[in-house]
Amino acid sequence: MTGQSDEEWWFARSALLGEVAPDFADRFPDVGRLESESAPEPPPADDTVSYLERQARETFTTGLGVLLDGIEAAVRRAGAP
Repeated sequence: MTGQSDEEWWFARSALLGEVAPDFADRFPDVGRLESESAPEPPPADDTVSYLERQARETFTTGLGVLLDGIEAAVRRAGAP
């Protein structure tokens, strides 16, 4: 444990990304686009759900969204209606 939230930890290290991978924005333009978008408001804390379960649900929801976006893009490339 670092005593920092995930957001604080990543923010503190994000400045080093340019040194480690100077071409990151060129290689991963979608990440740059996502970074420039405003983050949605987090849902209110639910004390009845454990931290790990909440994280698992958020990860599943995000992964499912990415998967469905990929399927949609593949269907569009294939020219299907």
